[in-house]
Amino acid sequence: MDKTAIKEIIDNATVQAQMQKPVPGNVVALPDNYLLHDLSCFAPQARFFTRNFTTSNLQAFVDYVKAYAPAATTESTKPTLFVNPANGSAVMAFDGGTPDHPGQAKHVAQIKVSHTAEARALFDGLNGAKLSQRSLIDTLEDWPENIIPYAGEKQMTIAQAVAAIRNADINHVRRTNSHLDDEAHRSHASASLMTQVESASEHLLPTTFAITLSAYAGAPAFTFHVRVVAAEDGSVPVFRTRVIAYERHVAEINSYFLSVIRDSLSTVTDIYEGTI
Repeated sequence: MDKTAIKEIIDNATVQAQMQKPVPGNVVALPDNYLLHDLSCFAPQARFFTRNFTTSNLQAFVDYVKAYAPAATTESTKPTLFVNPANGSAVMAFDGGTPDHPGQAKHVAQIKVSHTAEARALFDGLNGAKLSQRSLIDTLEDWPENIIPYAGEKQMTIAQAVAAIRNADINHVRRTNSHLDDEAHRSHASASLMTQVESASEHLLPTTFAITLSAYAGAPAFTFHVRVVAAEDGSVPVFRTRVIAYERHVAEINSYFLSVIRDSLSTVTDIYEGTI
């Protein structure tokens, strides 16, 4: 009798012993060359309700959780939802169970919101950016329904802003902007910011954009302001842009996400702020 035959006899004996007296805790010791076969696919019903629902739409997530949470609720417990407003995400295991009666967590719903195209281009893209004349013109022409340009307190049309930027002259930029400092830029109403950079065609350059958009699908539209400062880069004009109170707007977006989750789902789930 060779080693292979002896090993098979020992393995078979091990399996027989495990079948007759299984180890507590739903575990079993098997030889490493044994394969596991799941036969549940041949049964009339699956052993678990297995589904991983993923979306980036906040309302779709709320609707799904509302539809399936009642079936996972008992007299004493509700399914648990973990939400992380800082990155607009949440995850819920309908069958996670409790510490005393843990479940398999085979049925999961999760959301990770993503910024809309206009939010990526205008809210994220214009914060701390340095743009050429062509790039700033492209931004205005790509998103005219979202942007209202201002020269000081005077509202402009998109066409007027585009014409002024296209004809901007480096000499006017150098003469009028050489003494502006960062502190002056912080006040939207500051009188010092009423100084305008004139283009060669005598147009006033925009100093502020009022922009309205939705941060992500399912979020309400909000308005923010972008400071536009003309500067020089070698022999050509450039435009530096900054979203005013960017961090405050981010905090408000995150707060809205959390409030919708709490207001919509607190009756059907136990909500914890954090990740797992």
